[in-house]
Amino acid sequence: SPLSPTSRSWNPFSLPDNSSLRRHIRNVGRVYQKVPLRKYLRHLVEDSPLGYVLDVVSVVLSLIAVTTYIYSTYTTTTLPLAIFELVIASLFLLEYCFRLYIARSRISYILSFNSLVDILTILPPFLELAANAMVADNASMSFTFSFLRFVRVMKIFRVLQLSRLIKHSENEVSRALAVMAFTLVAIIFCSAGFFMEIETDPENAHLHMYTFHESLYWSTVTTSTLGYGEIVPSTDLGRWLVIFMMVMMFTVIPYQTNKVIELIANGNKYMTKTYRRKKSRMHVVILGRINGDGMGDMIEELYHEDHGFGDNDIVFLSDRPP
Repeated sequence: SPLSPTSRSWNPFSLPDNSSLRRHIRNVGRVYQKVPLRKYLRHLVEDSPLGYVLDVVSVVLSLIAVTTYIYSTYTTTTLPLAIFELVIASLFLLEYCFRLYIARSRISYILSFNSLVDILTILPPFLELAANAMVADNASMSFTFSFLRFVRVMKIFRVLQLSRLIKHSENEVSRALAVMAFTLVAIIFCSAGFFMEIETDPENAHLHMYTFHESLYWSTVTTSTLGYGEIVPSTDLGRWLVIFMMVMMFTVIPYQTNKVIELIANGNKYMTKTYRRKKSRMHVVILGRINGDGMGDMIEELYHEDHGFGDNDIVFLSDRPP
């Protein structure tokens, strides 16, 4: 019999066609073929490199969208720029629909952080089209301008999508450091965008026309608590923005800093060690309580010259030495 270990021609990797194991493998194959497309796609995103690639592409597109927003603050919106923003927003919309389709719980996904950021940053280009249509229909110019200012600043939230890469950190310490750095960058950039839109009003001659780099400078100086005083908010909303920034800086950042220190102090070499997949030779893993005689017989049989197993390894896993 090909399953008899006493035979010198026995091959532990060959099974007869009518064996129960072969029938089980065929049944598993049939079940796998019947897996719903939604579940199969979710498996690809969650358990394969495709998920990492998708997150990287999303982050790159987010950086392009943020760069486009910053560029648009220095120039008037042209037709090619508007079309480019619509194309980027359409790609984000496709990604959002795809992730919503494969989500385990669609309601939970809609209420998640990344989903809310997607919604806030996908809508602006389409809302700008609606606002321009209102202008074409001779709607209230002051209302339309205020609406456009509110819509445009929503684009800066796309910087929050950098958080997608945090989950791919290799250990707890690097993940905590990435969260702290991401939080600081998000506060600075989002505050700069809001400050520029709040403190810049072409219809109000008393307000200074701030550029984005001036607003970014103000946000960085204010966040670092240096406060040189060259740029100060002159509106009530601007002052409330400063209060919000200070609350965030003195609550969130210290908490995250303490978490990093705690991980470093209480961690061990396994928490900070980086593990990478490496290609190795084929091997067999044997589990359970193993005695010396059984191990010897198994090694002798597997490494018999008739089986061609000499270039491979055996790994024994047991709770005690044999």
